[in-house]
Amino acid sequence: MKVAGLLVLVSVVFLCSCSLTNQSHPETPAFSVTLVPLYVGDFKLVMIPSDAIIDLKDDSVGQRLSQLAEEGRLFIFYGESSSPTPLPEEGYRAARAEAFVKISQFVELRVQSVEWKLSAAISTVSLPSNLMTMTESLVKRAIQISSNTQFSGARDIVRYRLDRPGELDRYVVIVLFDPETLMASLKMSEEYLHIKESSEAAGTNGRIFFEELNRALEEAFKSL
Repeated sequence: MKVAGLLVLVSVVFLCSCSLTNQSHPETPAFSVTLVPLYVGDFKLVMIPSDAIIDLKDDSVGQRLSQLAEEGRLFIFYGESSSPTPLPEEGYRAARAEAFVKISQFVELRVQSVEWKLSAAISTVSLPSNLMTMTESLVKRAIQISSNTQFSGARDIVRYRLDRPGELDRYVVIVLFDPETLMASLKMSEEYLHIKESSEAAGTNGRIFFEELNRALEEAFKSL
């Protein structure tokens, strides 16, 4: 009986010991992954899952990313999609479309702030009434340009996907939006040129208005 009792005591101690060990060292979830830095050229862009499969990384824009960051004009947009398609290009196309929706929403908000500022300026000085109508047209042009997926000022710089067992493949596109390209496109538009002509014809107040327009556009596309 004493031997039997001793064996029971040893068994209980052993089980308790195992239980404590499991509590202090929980198992790592099967799909727990770490994040690693993603460099584009020499520029640290973002942290991504370590199991990401990178299909595109444009290192040629690394210097431009650094420059825009220093100027407070770095705007990066992400698009993501989950798809059962075996063709990555289809998944990336859907992710890119989502990124461009975000870009157009961003541009719309920024250029509307320009419209509001200029509306207040027009109401306080003597200026042609059609200047506000022209400004509204310029705002619409900016939104139209940024919504176009062929817009040269928005380019894919990274594409990666996550291919994990038991999950739909996830596709991520990172798009660089370059505000200087948008500004250049706007300044070549008919809307902008008409505003410039009307402002010059309006004399001193018109020239002040045109300077305010350019200043407001520049400020609109600086990082907050």
